[in-house]
This record gives sequence, C-alpha cells and structure tokens, in this order.
Amino acid sequence: MSFGKNTCLLIFILLILHVSSAFSQNPDLIHLKREKTFLFFQKGIKSDSIAKNSRDVFYLIVPDSMKESLSIVIDNGRLRPAANDSLQQLEYLQGLKYEHLYQKSRDQQVATFRLLSLINGTSELAANKIRIRFFNKKDNQVMLENIFFYKK
Repeated sequence: MSFGKNTCLLIFILLILHVSSAFSQNPDLIHLKREKTFLFFQKGIKSDSIAKNSRDVFYLIVPDSMKESLSIVIDNGRLRPAANDSLQQLEYLQGLKYEHLYQKSRDQQVATFRLLSLINGTSELAANKIRIRFFNKKDNQVMLENIFFYKK
C-alpha cells in the first residue's frame, strides 16, 4: 500500500492539528453581574475646574431603586435642574454646604422622585474648591467624592 505525497502531507497536517488542539487552553468564561449604580459626570469636556456657565453642567442618572438611600452633599455649591431631569447645573455658593435628597411623591399611582436641595450648614472647605460627595444613607458610606476648583 503506497501513499502519495499529497496524502502523506494531509495526514501530517491533520495529526499536527489534532495534537495542538489537545494542548490548547479553553478560555475562561467571565460572568458579569449588572450592579445598581448611578452616573455622575461633566457634560462636554471633562475638567477639574468649574467656572460660572462653563463646565458647570453635569449628568446625574440615578436608578429609582437607589434614590431613597442616596444623599449628595456639596461644599461651596448646590445642584439645580437644567434642561432635563438627568442634567444638573452646579451653582457656586461660597461658604455654604448643601445636601440633596430624592423625595418620593405619593400623589399618583406611579411613584415619582424629585431632587430636593436643602442647606446643611457652612462649609469649611477653601473658597476656591467645590467638593461633591455621594453617600449611601443606609450605611453612611461615601460612594463617590469629587473635588473641583472654582475659577471666577
């Protein structure tokens, strides 16, 4: 029984492929769990400084499941609603500290939330800085903290 050169070459290639697959690694599967989280970031070009009517608009997107347990504390400023419910404008207020909480309306069949802004004392932070902290009210842990420089 004689094999031609092409047949021998084909058998050799199949043998190499079979042996190499025995030593190859199977990729690990990574399972991702979607966590309940919020988004907070500057609209437009990101910067560590804020000036009036310049880089002072932020996206704030919070799922309804987190709204009752979220507290936003801002030194030297407060958030005000902008064009839509996910845009907030940061207003510089030197020396004041504001706390923002979501209030659930009970007037309708479907619960809706609105962001309340309440004064919470005076700020001990330097006048040229704005600190924004997000707290989980259930365990009083800081979830996110950002410090911006205010330019007049």
